[in-house]
Amino acid sequence: MSASEESQASPVRVFISYSHDSREHCDQVLEFAQQLRRDGIDAKLDQFEELPAQGWPLWCARQILDAGYVLLICTEIYRKRFLGLEEFGNGRGVKWEAKVIQNILYYEEINTGFIPVLFNDSDSRCVPETVREASWYLIPASVGDSPTYVALRQRLTGGKRFLPLGIPVRAQAYRQRDDISVPTVEVWESSDRIEKKLDDLRDEQKRHEKKSAERHRTVKWTLAALAVLIIAGIVWLNRSTQAFFTDPEILREKLKEQIEQTFEQKRKELLARKAETSDINALYSWHDTALKRLNESVEFIETAAAGNRSSIVQKAAVTLQERGVDQALKELTAMLDEEGQRNKERARELADASLFKAELELTKLDYDGAERAIKQAIDFDYQWWSPHNQIGNLLLERAQWNASEKEFMEAQRFVEKEQDAATVLNNLALLYYAQGQYAKAEPLYQRALAIREKALGPEHPDVAQSLNNLALLYYAQGQNAKAEPLYQRALAIWEKALGPEHPDVASGLNNLALLLQATNRLREAEPLMRRALEIDEKSYGPEHPKVATNLNNLALLLQATNRPGEAEPLMRRALEIDEKSYGPEHPDVARDLHNLAQLLQVTNRLGEAEPLMRRALEIDEKSYGPEHPKVAVNLNDLAQLLQATNRLGEAEPLMRRALEIDEKSYGPEHPDVARDLHNLAQLLKAEMRASTVYLPESVYAQLEALANNSGKKDTNRLAEAEPLMRRALLILLKFTRETGHLHPYLSVALKNYSGILKEMSLGDEEVHKRLVQVGIDAGFDLQSYSKLLGQLL
Repeated sequence: MSASEESQASPVRVFISYSHDSREHCDQVLEFAQQLRRDGIDAKLDQFEELPAQGWPLWCARQILDAGYVLLICTEIYRKRFLGLEEFGNGRGVKWEAKVIQNILYYEEINTGFIPVLFNDSDSRCVPETVREASWYLIPASVGDSPTYVALRQRLTGGKRFLPLGIPVRAQAYRQRDDISVPTVEVWESSDRIEKKLDDLRDEQKRHEKKSAERHRTVKWTLAALAVLIIAGIVWLNRSTQAFFTDPEILREKLKEQIEQTFEQKRKELLARKAETSDINALYSWHDTALKRLNESVEFIETAAAGNRSSIVQKAAVTLQERGVDQALKELTAMLDEEGQRNKERARELADASLFKAELELTKLDYDGAERAIKQAIDFDYQWWSPHNQIGNLLLERAQWNASEKEFMEAQRFVEKEQDAATVLNNLALLYYAQGQYAKAEPLYQRALAIREKALGPEHPDVAQSLNNLALLYYAQGQNAKAEPLYQRALAIWEKALGPEHPDVASGLNNLALLLQATNRLREAEPLMRRALEIDEKSYGPEHPKVATNLNNLALLLQATNRPGEAEPLMRRALEIDEKSYGPEHPDVARDLHNLAQLLQVTNRLGEAEPLMRRALEIDEKSYGPEHPKVAVNLNDLAQLLQATNRLGEAEPLMRRALEIDEKSYGPEHPDVARDLHNLAQLLKAEMRASTVYLPESVYAQLEALANNSGKKDTNRLAEAEPLMRRALLILLKFTRETGHLHPYLSVALKNYSGILKEMSLGDEEVHKRLVQVGIDAGFDLQSYSKLLGQLL
């Protein structure tokens, strides 16, 4: 087709539906409409119109019906109004347009030209569920020839070119308004008055018909249109109890309300029967986990209810919003039992409903009920990745590593979408990270990151989370040079996407500050820690447990800069907040006691430190059980404290018990096992020096002097200490060879093993021979290991 022929073709007609959020937003919509018209697209916008004779409702309906495409400018306010969630009297225009659009979609059953448009990337979650599956376009503030605008223009025009159209000036009625909620006249009545208002308009049209025969055709058409709209309104009203659009705030409030009610009820029951402290702490732990999962639960329910997969889920979601968790659970159980027997072909729908049931069980802190519901979902639809992934997470929280890994592997088998694959990869990496299998976790984190960057773009908050996870992995391995740029990039994304005062930004600041602290850049770390504390105090209030965590981190930093006088009141404030928030037996209280005890220890107040350390150990034993790795950490630290007071006989059984717990929890080759072996060997050798992992140099100098004065410098048990230290070194060497990175404790372990060999009166040649042999046993070739020895020694 020639250019002249193209210019004579009828331009595509487009209607722009949007909410009057602010004057600036309306100006941006106007600029967008004007650009479309410059490109030959007949864009219709309310700002171009004086008050239409037929009234705004008919004008809007006519624009939607006559348009080739309707562009929905999606914002948070637009979504609320589109879904009818705005308070009465506000946003009537968008509410009315939404009713017309939803009826068209309902009867045609496909999206025939309703296109979501975003002006800000952060509005991607504001696309109304009715059109969420449609392709959307992110249009920058300055339209120009941006790639997304060009793609949208190509779609609207079918690749054709049209002559520019005239640019209407903004209507006088619009410009003279003090606000921007145009129009505000009574024609925007709520949906329960639609029929009456349309009847009034129809009567008015009849009067006009009598006055002017020339308007006969117009009146005839208008009456027909009114009838159609009346029928559509009635249909919508009749279906309003069936069509369901989730409100995330209502869902979140309902779920949180149930969590708090269940928690308080169970807490009172436990206190009334004077339950064990471990039971009370388990309840607090479940409560915290349920609250942390709130956003994830809401997102699942929204997706399930809006996906048109499951009428069961939609009915249950309606019940949840209107009548609460208990009634929704009751209905779900009954529907699943009934439908499961006679509708085996509806596997995905029933599995969806079972997962919904699991989410509700979790709000009641019933993990066993949630597990049963997820297993029911797997029984309904084994080849769906989602229930395998969800039960994998549940098992991960319970430290059931093998069972969790099996479920994640099954989820990988059945996953179809790349973004879902990234979720499973991330969870599997979290499992390996928790087990200390860093070499297996790293490529999974990297693949998840690559998928999210490709699917979501490099500036999405989910990309920031993947960057943060990978950085945590590198940080745990002492690869700080690789972790730092990832932390910095994640922090920059969160600040840009969520704003500088968001709690996720505080987490990013904390992580980066901890890395700076680990690399001895304490002056750089301190302002980040203080900013994180300030953000969380504003976000949660000064008495929130998150603030206590920030206080602890800042206090540890001040302690590292030899300012114990400034650190101690922060630690005591953190302890006070957590005791007030959780009670005296909570694991976070144990953490606070532990940190305060170590501060007292380094300031040589060992008599004050010991009861705090013992209380921390007692709390964690009751909270997690006597075989948990957290208990092993407490045992090790208490043993270190006892060693510092030269009570070696009391310290030794604690260290041996810590070693036994970690071997059972992690297996014999874990770095934490190496730490236990190293500390036990040092205790047996009884030479208190600064190579032990937990205490600073100044304290060990004091302790060594104490040992010298007591005349008990050595227990002369080097024959027992040597194989323990050798095994610790072997574990760390294997870790270094497998990951390609030096473990942070490797240098200390190597020097201490060499020291033990020398104290056993072995010559330099024999010492060197044994050092070489442990490297060969770890799998190194002689050349690379000799290079490593030279670097470390």
